[in-house]
Amino acid sequence: MISSSLMELHDLMSLNLSYNSFKDSQIPEFFGSLRNLRYLSLFDCGFKGNIPSQLGSLSQLRYLDLGSNNLEGSIPYQLGNLSNLQLLNLERNNFVGAIPHQLGNLSKLQELYLGDIVSLKTDKENGVGGEWLSSLTSLTLLSLRNISDLKYSHNWLQIIGKLPSLQMLSLSSNNLSDHYILLLTPFEFNSSNSLSVFYLGGNSFTSSVIFHWLMNFNPNLVTLDLESNFLKGNICTLQSLALFNNHLSEDLPTILQSFLGCAKYSLQELDLSINQITGTIPRDLQFPSQLVTLFISFNSLKGVLTESHFANMPNLKHLDISNNSLALRFNHNWIPPFQLESIYVRSCKLGPSFPKWLKTQNDLTSLDMSEAGIVDMVPEWFWINILTPNLKELDVSYNNLRGPIPSWIGIELRQLKVLSLRNNQFLGSLSLHLCNLTSIQFLDLSLNNLGVEQIFKNTRLLLKGIDLSNNQLVGEIPAELGTLVELVSLNLSRNNLIGKIPSEIGQLRLLEFLDLSRNHFFGPIPSSLAQIDRLTMLDLSHNNLSGKIPIGTQLQSFDASSYEENLNLCGKPLEKKCPEEEESHKHQAKFEEDEDSLFSKGFYWSMALGFITGFWGVFGTILFNRSWRHAYFRFLSNVADTIYVNMIVNATKCKRWLKG
Repeated sequence: MISSSLMELHDLMSLNLSYNSFKDSQIPEFFGSLRNLRYLSLFDCGFKGNIPSQLGSLSQLRYLDLGSNNLEGSIPYQLGNLSNLQLLNLERNNFVGAIPHQLGNLSKLQELYLGDIVSLKTDKENGVGGEWLSSLTSLTLLSLRNISDLKYSHNWLQIIGKLPSLQMLSLSSNNLSDHYILLLTPFEFNSSNSLSVFYLGGNSFTSSVIFHWLMNFNPNLVTLDLESNFLKGNICTLQSLALFNNHLSEDLPTILQSFLGCAKYSLQELDLSINQITGTIPRDLQFPSQLVTLFISFNSLKGVLTESHFANMPNLKHLDISNNSLALRFNHNWIPPFQLESIYVRSCKLGPSFPKWLKTQNDLTSLDMSEAGIVDMVPEWFWINILTPNLKELDVSYNNLRGPIPSWIGIELRQLKVLSLRNNQFLGSLSLHLCNLTSIQFLDLSLNNLGVEQIFKNTRLLLKGIDLSNNQLVGEIPAELGTLVELVSLNLSRNNLIGKIPSEIGQLRLLEFLDLSRNHFFGPIPSSLAQIDRLTMLDLSHNNLSGKIPIGTQLQSFDASSYEENLNLCGKPLEKKCPEEEESHKHQAKFEEDEDSLFSKGFYWSMALGFITGFWGVFGTILFNRSWRHAYFRFLSNVADTIYVNMIVNATKCKRWLKG
């Protein structure tokens, strides 16, 4: 018997009576008068009867544990008034009737235990009853084990699957079968990818199809319980396994043995990229022979890959081994058994000679062999064999390749979207035929020995980025540049360009990065430049610009170094004042300074928010295309290296390559 003298403890904040024996007693109603109570645990106390509705008055309560008693009747709707509640345990009782929808008001609830109660009182015919759950967006743990009629409640699974913060879920001992859970795809069931612990033991799953459903469930799943089901068959027909962006740290042979087993004879797609896989690849390592796709990029693998590693892979179409410390050494006359469509071998050692085995690959849509240590003249067969009408991406940057760029590239490669020849020894002039690359979006020819003919006179170009820096370009920027309205990044720095900056540049409203530094531009900065409100990086330094920097919060927000070494340039943010500013009264200058200071604080906040939303609004979809992110973010990193070093790493955590 619990003494009513507890009522006198008006300031009581925590009450734990767990594991006592109050057999056949009821929970005292006066508990509802302990208004400062934050913690109440009555776990396994032998209480019977109803939950007193007065508990709904404990507005400060954070923790309420009534589990493992013999409580009966309905769950009082007044519990929905406990707006600060973070944990609610009602498991292992004998409640009947519907769960009150008022529990959906518990917006701070993080843990909810409803397992082992007699009934959820669901509508068996229509499978409804759990709509209130959708409001519990802070829920991280949910236990619904051993509930007799959960199998009739299809909508419970749908609602649970949309809880954004859920990390642990128990659906054990509910007699669930393949039919009920396979109504949902893994992506629909756990769209937030938050779930890490999933208990499904003691159900009625019979088919190995459940393995396929769970295999690509989400990258954060660390515990899966399927004990005491009726599973039969095997997973030896597994065709696709995606484990990218995890923390796998074993050596590659161990991982292949652990995850594949007999499935190595059926597996067609294997993605282990962006992990921490280590070790040297053994000479006798055999990849699954039926693989069509093999991605092991962004790991810490070492060693040498030879033709023996690929000898039994006739179906291979997509290969990505980028950003490992690997070397590819094939016999000079080796003919691969496969025809690849995409090759990503960035930062792997292919050189110093140009890889002759590429001569056999006639179906390529994407080729990235940047930073591959190739020091050679580009053979003529490369331009003829590789540059097919289907090619969408070509990146051979950061090698030491020599020779001219064929003038017919623009005629043949109508589908080319990414072209990066950066940091090589290509020479000659940029051909007007490049204007025919109507699909081109990222063009990086910087750090070569190229001259120029005008390439901006095709208004159909959909270019998003141009980097022609560090070449020998001469002449003026054509006004037609303003027609490239999709342009986001433009780098023409370190050339010999002359003339005025064309006012048409203000038409590039999507422009975020502009570098015209270290040329010979003269005249005023066009006022239209101030109209580009997305601009986040600007460098006009080391030219012969003159006059007042146009007034506009965007242009004044940049550091003075963006305008330095233009002797006749004046106005903010430069310290050099224009003649009309020198005549201003001191009190007026002081007023404007104070006003500008106040404005700038707000501006920098808005600029930060604007950059985040604007940048990812434009580029968010790009990150999900393997070929675009490989080329594009390397391209952008050279606009401002110090800004984008981390961006490359983050961007490559996305998946999928460019398909069509």
